[in-house]
Order: sequence, then C-alpha cells, then structure tokens
Amino acid sequence: MGDGVTTRTRHGRGSVAGTSGHDFETGFSDMVTVLNDNLGPALTQLIAGKDRQTITRWMASKQLPKSLEVERRIRAAYQIFMFLAHDPQAPQSPHTVRAWFMGMNGQLDDMSPAEAIAENRTREAMAAARAYRAGG
Repeated sequence: MGDGVTTRTRHGRGSVAGTSGHDFETGFSDMVTVLNDNLGPALTQLIAGKDRQTITRWMASKQLPKSLEVERRIRAAYQIFMFLAHDPQAPQSPHTVRAWFMGMNGQLDDMSPAEAIAENRTREAMAAARAYRAGG
C-alpha cells in the first residue's frame, strides 16, 4: 500500500485493504501490531494500560487480554487509526495520525485521544476523530 501505513500481518490477510477503517476480520494480534508499528510502543502501552512484554505477547499471538475492557480499547484505537489513515477524501500519514493521537484535543477537554481511549472514553475519541476528519 502506498500510503506509508505499516500493515504487516502474520495471517496473510491485508488487514487494511478496505477504506472503511473497520475490518472486523482482523485478528487481535494484528491490530496490536498495526498500532505498535504506527503509533509506537509507548502510545500502544498507554492505550492498553499494559507493559511492553504484554504487548509483545499479544503481537506474537501468545496471549489475549484477560479484560474485555482492554480488548475494546485496542479495537477502538485500531478503528480510529484506520478511520483517519484511510480517509477516502484525504488519507493521513501514520505520522500525522500518531500526532493526532498524542496531541491535546479540545473536544476531549484538552486530553489527548490516546489518554481518552486509555480512560475508556472510546466513543468520545471516535467523535473527535470524525470532527478532525471533517476538518474541524
């Protein structure tokens, strides 16, 4: 894919082939890998609330999260990342999306989207992503 998004998967599926940003067939380990490769380990750890070793085990498919809440945060972050990176009108580079995840956001009370997701404010983070994609 020519947009710079790292999308390697261990299962041979093109986890980012669609432009909708919502590929529900993508495995959990692949979602974690995409986030880790594009947002970086520190943001992925912040979103998950887990250490580097746990993230590494998830990426290697050696373990799944024990908490449904943690899995929801990873899935939400992945969906938001894909939503922004694959905007059909104006796809964003992984660096731009990473900066968006890290930056203060007025719609999130000046909290970063990554921090909001870490606090389980996933719907608010997606609303902020929609506003950003719409140009606001």
